[in-house]
Amino acid sequence: WGRIVTLLMDNYKAGNDDFDFTNLKNIMNKKPVIGTEKRKKFKDEKEIKEYLHTNKRTVPWYKDTDNRLQPLVVEFAKLTHHSHHKVRLELADMCGLIIENCFTKMPISTSHLIEIV
Repeated sequence: WGRIVTLLMDNYKAGNDDFDFTNLKNIMNKKPVIGTEKRKKFKDEKEIKEYLHTNKRTVPWYKDTDNRLQPLVVEFAKLTHHSHHKVRLELADMCGLIIENCFTKMPISTSHLIEIV
């Protein structure tokens, strides 16, 4: 979860909007998680490029996404008391990854992640 959020909310440098379409294709073609359906929204690379060029991530988009992710981050706090040490370690790694890479784009969620760590 943390890696996906980091890809979407990364503190990128303005003007560096290049996107690796081959990685997106690989992600979309991987075997789905058990219990979920594999949904393809795009038919080909052309549709992906068109979608990405017409739908930019703006400041309001980042704020809205941060507000939507915040309740999930609060739920992750429950894992700090998990009985298995590997779960707690992954939680700490996830929090560190998001704090390090997304602190300016996710100020609300980042404050909760700092409390978790």
